[in-house]
Amino acid sequence: VVKSQDNFDFSQLEKLDFRATGNLDEEVLSGTGFYFIRLKLSSSLPIRYRKRFDEQGHRIIYIGKAEGQTLADRLDQELLHTSAGTFFRSIGAVLEKTPIPGHLRSSKRKYNYEFSESDTSWIINWLSNNIDVAVVAHSSDFNIENTIIAYHAPILNHTGNPRKCAELILDRARCRRIASGLE
Repeated sequence: VVKSQDNFDFSQLEKLDFRATGNLDEEVLSGTGFYFIRLKLSSSLPIRYRKRFDEQGHRIIYIGKAEGQTLADRLDQELLHTSAGTFFRSIGAVLEKTPIPGHLRSSKRKYNYEFSESDTSWIINWLSNNIDVAVVAHSSDFNIENTIIAYHAPILNHTGNPRKCAELILDRARCRRIASGLE
C-alpha cells in the first residue's frame, strides 16, 4: 500500500476524484503531485489495444508525476502538447497518428517525435472528449511512482510497468522510425 503525503491510498484507484481537466482543483494543480488519466466509460481505444486494456481491470491509461513543476504545467504538456510529453506521444501512436516524416533525422534525441499541427489538434480534441483526470498533491518521495505503476500497470505506462503493452512498444518504435526518416 502506497500513500501520499495526505494519506491517500494509491492502491484504491476507485477513490480518486476524476474530472474533466477544466474542473480540477486549482489549489492542487498549483503544486506538485501525481496525475491519473482515465478513459471515460463511453470511450474506447482502438481494437488492437482493447484486450490488453480490458485485462488490466481498471480504466486508468496513464499515471504520471509532476515533480519540479506544477501539476497544471505538466498536464498542459501532456494533454495540450505545450512541450514534448511521453503520454502525448504514446496516445498519438495508439490513435494511429504518425509523426512528421524525417523531422528528427538530424536530431540526437530520436524519442521526441512530433505530429503535424492538424494531428496534434485532433489528438488534443480526442483527449478532451475521451478522458478524465485525477490529481493528488504530493511533495515528498516521488520514487513511489514506480511502485504505483508496477501495482496498477496502466496500458500506456512503459517505464516501470511489469506488463508493458507490446502494441504500444511497436507503435512507438514505428513513430520513431518515421520521424527519423527510416520508414
